[in-house]
Amino acid sequence: MVLGRAFCDHLRDAVVINFERKKLYAQMSDHRSLGVSRLLILLEGAAIPIAWLIDRKAARFQKMGIGVIADDFVPMHPLPSYDTAPLYRLQANQQILRQLALDLKNVRKSIASCLDGGRFIAAAKMSYDLLQHIRQMEIEHQCHLAMTRHLLESIGFALLHAPQYAKASHDATVPLSKMFVRFQMLALSGGLWLDRKAGVIHEMGVGILVNDVPLIPFEREFERFLSGQSAVRSGKMMGADSSLD
Repeated sequence: MVLGRAFCDHLRDAVVINFERKKLYAQMSDHRSLGVSRLLILLEGAAIPIAWLIDRKAARFQKMGIGVIADDFVPMHPLPSYDTAPLYRLQANQQILRQLALDLKNVRKSIASCLDGGRFIAAAKMSYDLLQHIRQMEIEHQCHLAMTRHLLESIGFALLHAPQYAKASHDATVPLSKMFVRFQMLALSGGLWLDRKAGVIHEMGVGILVNDVPLIPFEREFERFLSGQSAVRSGKMMGADSSLD
C-alpha cells in the first residue's frame, strides 16, 4: 500500500476503467450510454482534489499502522466483463425514484445527526437498513440501482470501521472519518441520477454501472459485527446467571 493515496488511486482506477468501457458500451447501446459514461467520469474526476486532501490527512495515521481511508476501499478489480448482461432489465419508475430520493434525503440527515454525536455504528445501521430496502426494491421491480447501492455500501463500510480507527488513535481519526463520510454522502443524489439514466441502457441488455462497481463487503461485515455483539451480550447474561447459582 502506498501511504496517503488510497482515495485518489481508487478514483483514478475508476476513471481509467470507465473511459475504456465508454466506447464499448456505446457500441452496444447505439451510443445511448455515452451520457451516463461521460457524467460518471466527470464526477469521478471532479472528486479527486478533495480525495487528495483526505488522503493527505490520512497519511500520518497510516504511518502509525492505522488504516483509516486505506482500509475503507476495495480494489477495482476483478469486475464483471463489460458485456455481462444485467440481471434486471426494467427501469425504476418515477414513483420508485421519488420515494428513494426521499429515503436518501432522510438517511443523510439521520447519518449527519449520528456523526455529530460520534455514533458511527448507529449510522452504519441506517446505511445497512436502507441497503436491504433497496435490494428488495430491485427484486420487486426488476430494476438495478447499482450506483446508489455502491455509495451506501462505501459509506457504511467507512462508518463501521471508524470506531476501530478511533480506538487505535485515541479519537484522533474521528474528524477525518466524519469528513470522509460527509463527502461521500454528497454523491448520493448524483448516484441516483446515474441509476435512473442507466435504466434505459439496461433495457437494451447493456450492464453499464452494474458491471463497473466492485463488491464492497459492508453488509457481510456488519452482520458479522452484529453477531459478535450478540455473542458478547449472551456471554455476559450467562455469566450473570452463573453468578446467581
